[in-house]
Amino acid sequence: MKRAAIAWVCLVLPVWVQGENELPAAVAGCVECHRAQGVPGLPGWPRLAGMDRSAIVDILRGHRDRLVPDSTMDKVASTLDDAQIDAAADYYSRLEPSDPPPFDLGD
Repeated sequence: MKRAAIAWVCLVLPVWVQGENELPAAVAGCVECHRAQGVPGLPGWPRLAGMDRSAIVDILRGHRDRLVPDSTMDKVASTLDDAQIDAAADYYSRLEPSDPPPFDLGD
């Protein structure tokens, strides 16, 4: 019985506790460039917040499967399986789009 309770706490509780907009583990590689809020870290990078879920899935799978040659994204996307891509797409597509903070290019 004790093992079953421990298994439940380790496997089920983290999924149940995770809030609707809580950062899923699959997004850890995304936040360096797209931030947790889904806003671009530099000019020209795409805004992910509020993007269509299927578009995010298609883009991530395209980079993961190296359909986009020599991309920076393939280094992050290549580590994601379909479930992680779905989790990242769910997360970013649910966020409200917002303006990024001003860019500091280190004049």
